[in-house]
Order: sequence, then C-alpha cells, then structure tokens
Amino acid sequence: MISRKTLFYLIATLNASFNPDYDFSNCRAEEFSREPSVKHVMDAVDSTFFSSSARQEYNEMKSQLWSAIDSHISLSDCEIYRFNSDSNFDPWDDCSIWAYYYFFYSKKLKRIVFFTYRAVRYVYIT
Repeated sequence: MISRKTLFYLIATLNASFNPDYDFSNCRAEEFSREPSVKHVMDAVDSTFFSSSARQEYNEMKSQLWSAIDSHISLSDCEIYRFNSDSNFDPWDDCSIWAYYYFFYSKKLKRIVFFTYRAVRYVYIT
C-alpha cells in the first residue's frame, strides 16, 4: 500500500514533468506499484534494452547511468515505484511502442529521481 503523502509526491512529479500538456491529478494509488529492489529494476531496464535495437548504446552507457542516479539519490536507501499507466494517463501512448516510468524516492534526502524511457515508432517519410 502506498501512503497518501508518497502518492502525492509521485503525482506531483508526473505533473511537473509533463506540464502543461497532461494532468495526472486523478491518478489512483493502484496505478503505482512498489518495486521489490534496485536490482529488480536494473535487471528489468537491462532486459528491455538488451532486447531492443539500442542494445549496444545502452551497454556502453549503463554503468554511467546507474552511477549518475546513485550519486543523486543513493539507490540503496530508496523506495522505488513504477507508474503503470493506462491509456487515459499515458503521455507517450500516441507515439510509443512501450514506455516505462520509475520513481526513485529517498525519504532521507527528500528527493525523487524520475526515470522514464520508451521506444518510438520509426516513421519513414517519402
């Protein structure tokens, strides 16, 4: 179960990130899930990229990515949430094949790192 305060922070982060085009104020707690561990999230991100055309680029920068996130939020002290958007609240729905939204929340630092990534359709223009 997600606390009201945490839910407010997550929704506020979404609103700040996608303002003014989207309003997430009506999101419900059920649309967010707590991730079991940092390793679980890292493995999920790795798996997604390794099965995509961005495999090589991601492999070259993944250690820098996780180090940068860790330096700002201290991953070992975080709660991690995932936004499980439905089409009513997904800002990337119209142009993405898939999209993921993670929130690394440090109560101790009073800080959230919002991490989102997506795959877009490549459109050939002739």
